[in-house]
Amino acid sequence: MAVALVACANSKKLEPPTPLSKIQKSVDTEKLWSSSLPNKAKKSFARLKLAVANDIVYAATESGHVAAFSGVKGKKVWRVDTKLRLGGGVGVGKSHIYVASYEGDVLALNRDNGDIAWRSNVASEVLAAPQESNGVVVVSTTDGHLYGHRSDNGQRIWTHQRQTPALILQGGSAPVALGDRVLAGFASGHLDMLSIADGKLLWSVTAGVPQGRTELERIVDIDSNLVVANDIVYVASYQGRVSALNVDNGRPIWSRDISAYAGLAVDDNALYVSAADDKVWALDLKTGATLWTQEKLQRRSITGPALQGDYVVVGDFDGYVHWLSKADGTFVSRRRLASKGVLSAPVVADGVLFVMGKSGSISAVQLSSPRSH
Repeated sequence: MAVALVACANSKKLEPPTPLSKIQKSVDTEKLWSSSLPNKAKKSFARLKLAVANDIVYAATESGHVAAFSGVKGKKVWRVDTKLRLGGGVGVGKSHIYVASYEGDVLALNRDNGDIAWRSNVASEVLAAPQESNGVVVVSTTDGHLYGHRSDNGQRIWTHQRQTPALILQGGSAPVALGDRVLAGFASGHLDMLSIADGKLLWSVTAGVPQGRTELERIVDIDSNLVVANDIVYVASYQGRVSALNVDNGRPIWSRDISAYAGLAVDDNALYVSAADDKVWALDLKTGATLWTQEKLQRRSITGPALQGDYVVVGDFDGYVHWLSKADGTFVSRRRLASKGVLSAPVVADGVLFVMGKSGSISAVQLSSPRSH
C-alpha cells in the first residue's frame, strides 16, 4: 500500500517559515467580493482548486460542499452538500462539473443547479480534478490508474495504469484534455499521452527519474499541474526536473533540475515555477535559462503561480497573497485573504484573481491603477 507523504514536511519542520519583510508596494489591489463554503476538515491537505467558466465560479471543500457563485458580485447561484470527503475537483465540462472523493466516488453535477447527474466509483482516492473532453471524463487516482468515463452517464469505457512506487506525495496532477487526446502525469514520474476515446497509449516519457538509495530519496511524483502552450507541454516532478516537451511526440526540448509539486504557469515570455523549496522561478520558454528567482518566500508553503496582468501571484500557508513583477520577481503588493492559509493556486479569469482559503473562504480581487512614482 502506498504511503502518503506531505511534501517537504520534514524539511519545513527544521526551520521556521521565512518572516515577511516590508515591501515597497507599487500596485494597489481591490477586493471585489468575498464569500465562503463550510469546511470542517481540520487538517486539510486537499488542493481543491476553484474553476471559472462563463462568469461563474465553482468551488468545493474537503468536507463535501460544492457551490457556484457569480464571478461579478459573488452571489451564490447554488450550493449542495455531497456528504463526501472531497479530494479532487473542480473540473468543468460542457453540462456538468466534476468532483471526486477520497473513497473514489466521482460525481457529475449539473452546472446550472448543482443536481447530481450521475455518480460512479473508481475504488481509490482521487486528489485531482476530473477533466472532460469529447464526451469523456478522465479521472486520475493515487494508485496509478487513469479512467475514462462517458460524460453523459458515467459509464466506464477504458482504464490505463502505471505502477505506483512504495512512497508517494499526498497529491495528484490533474489530467489535461487536449481534444481527442489526454495528457496525464503519474507518481512513477511517467508522463503519458493517450487517446481519450479508448485510452490507447500514444507516447510516454519519464519526466522524473528516481535517484538515491532510500524510497524517500526516490520519490519523483508528477503532482504539479501540466501546462500546454503552443504545442509544448511543460511538466515538473518532485526531486526531479522541470521540462519542456513536444506535445506531439514527447521529445524533450529542454530540462532543468528543479524540484516542484505546487504548480506552473506560462505566458508568452516565460515559464513560472513554484519550486519545492518555495522559491519562485521564471525560466526562458525556449531554453529554460533562469530569468530571475525570488527566494524570500522559503518555507512558507507557497501555492502554484497564477498570472494577473504583469504580475505573478502566489498564496502561502498563512493566508497571504503575494504579487511579484513578471519582469524581475520583485514584490509589488501583498494582501492577506485567508486567515487559515491558501492551499491551492489562485485562478485568474477576465483579469480578476480568485483565491480560496483552507477554511473555505473565497475572495475576488482585481488590480487597481498602478501607483505613480
